[in-house]
Amino acid sequence: MRTYELYCEADGSREIVTAPHLAAAVEKLRAWLAGGEWGDDGAVVGGHVTRMVRGERTDETEEVEVHIQPNHAALMRDAGAPDCDHDWSAGGEWGCRENPGVWSFGGTMEFRSHCRHCGLRREEQVTGSQSNPGEHDTVRYNMPGAEELAAMREAGMLDE
Repeated sequence: MRTYELYCEADGSREIVTAPHLAAAVEKLRAWLAGGEWGDDGAVVGGHVTRMVRGERTDETEEVEVHIQPNHAALMRDAGAPDCDHDWSAGGEWGCRENPGVWSFGGTMEFRSHCRHCGLRREEQVTGSQSNPGEHDTVRYNMPGAEELAAMREAGMLDE
């Protein structure tokens, strides 16, 4: 078994592991990074694995990036959403009639929708292939106030 050093760029932590080859060490790094505490918003966490020989780093190294998905249930709960079997719709959202709720910002796309039952709003931003290092897709939830919910009902955006 060979010795490898795992490194996490987000917090500077390191861990020494053994693995039969670099690919196995990369999988250990992916699992280690994914197992961290990165909050509910999701994240992109980078790191690298380097082979160690007698305590010295070698040129055998590989960069890794792990995409951590948002904790949607926690984010909706934090927004004040009721316990609901959400039914998402973009109908009535801004945008053109053929593609409501979709916006393009030069490489980043935003998708806006709402729950047809409770009115909870969701805004998803997708960075796409032109994202900068460390950027990641995001999602925000917002529970409208009574006045906005009434306007959504009147516009036919919510089920009665």
